Amino acid sequence: MAMESWFSVPIYAEDLPGGAELCEQLLPFLYKLSEGRVKHQPMVTGNSYSGSNAPDLAQYLFRFPEMQPLYSLINDRASRYAHELGIDTTRENLFLGRSWVNILGEGGRIEAHNHMATIFSGAFYLKVPQEGMTLRFTDPKQAVRKDPIYLGHQTPYNLGTVDYPVVPGRLLLFPGYLLHGMVEPNPTDDLRVSMSVDYYSVSLSGQSAPPPPRHVAERLWKQLDDEMAELRRTTLRTEPR
Repeated sequence: MAMESWFSVPIYAEDLPGGAELCEQLLPFLYKLSEGRVKHQPMVTGNSYSGSNAPDLAQYLFRFPEMQPLYSLINDRASRYAHELGIDTTRENLFLGRSWVNILGEGGRIEAHNHMATIFSGAFYLKVPQEGMTLRFTDPKQAVRKDPIYLGHQTPYNLGTVDYPVVPGRLLLFPGYLLHGMVEPNPTDDLRVSMSVDYYSVSLSGQSAPPPPRHVAERLWKQLDDEMAELRRTTLRTEPR
């Protein structure tokens, strides 16, 4: 019989060209930037650091000139992904709203979560200490499925989770509603490092929230510019470790 797959969840995956070199270049900078900062993400447990929800530059890494070569590649892929999703970019003005680094030491873990306010999200991996590490995606239909009979015979049509392998230089993009997280804590004493991205939209269709008032946005970016200047004066002026 002919089988069709409806209501699929689109995942974009690519090992970025020059990704390994970018990882090597950016890791010292990200280590230095995160040094001495507190963890801001309650979903990140154990011996870890995450800039998510930070009230400062830690969740706006795309503001740093050092990061621009990477974000240029990611933004290009995000544009392609949006096109494949069928997003009308003549009415939906997509933008990268937040991006931060997650540094997981031994026992560190990112628990399952989603980014419901975004159009789509993503993860870029800079350091993966052990082969076989994955990011787990959970079927969004799991919450309404009441069919344990499927558990004995799994097929692509009834999987509850998919564990996607991650390697340095790999970019994943996925809908913000999709539940994702690590399966197990980092079992090694080496670091696992990834960056998260969140894409939003200012919509002309009336289906999304309006942009913030100009004076609010301008005040925010001025504050971040001031923080950037102070950070460079006090911390980032020396060579990375």
